[in-house]
Amino acid sequence: MVMKHMTNDATTIDETTGTVELVDGEDVSLLSADSLKNLAQLEDPCAYATCNLLVGNEEYSPLFEVKGRARFYVEKPLIAAVTGKGSAEVVSDGESIKVELWKAIPIPPKSYLIVKGPKAYVSFSKLKANGRGKIKPKSLFKVSVLNGGIPKDIIARYLPLSFFDEIRRIRQSADDRIKNVMHTVNKIKRHLQLSCEAAARGAKLVRVNVQGIPMDVWIEEIR
Repeated sequence: MVMKHMTNDATTIDETTGTVELVDGEDVSLLSADSLKNLAQLEDPCAYATCNLLVGNEEYSPLFEVKGRARFYVEKPLIAAVTGKGSAEVVSDGESIKVELWKAIPIPPKSYLIVKGPKAYVSFSKLKANGRGKIKPKSLFKVSVLNGGIPKDIIARYLPLSFFDEIRRIRQSADDRIKNVMHTVNKIKRHLQLSCEAAARGAKLVRVNVQGIPMDVWIEEIR
């Protein structure tokens, strides 16, 4: 239902610029990791990096941290993502749809993305923002928007369950943190790259159970 204003025939995100407005919110901040060292110092570095990677940003790119509540107004269709701990919903044409975390979210034009903490990260494709710190309501930010439809690889832009134990261990431990963060983020980045390439080629996603462990498999016909 969230996608009803958009067609599904594009393969890339167009660089046309639009805006996102923080209409209102409580305890909403702008973060920017800038480097691996700064990323590793965050409480949940993999959630931060994954949130950016899901929308096609670099893992260190700026994004929003929501510890309370945030309501973003989306002017034009775009791709967003929410990771961490919390909940999210999209309100379009007066209809509210709950959306999954750790997954790219196609948002139709003139809609609202509502995010609640206690500690959620929110990313938008090619978010343009400077500085760090608390964000005031009515603040506007430039982003990249969709111009031609939802990317064909949207089905692949999510984090499988198999990564979450590793992410949890990093969150709870300070041992070799920079090394472990770099290793896990690179694995996530590689996984998303390969999955998106497969989806763009027309591969089909199949969920299987291997020795009691759920796994996602991409099946592609070779011609």
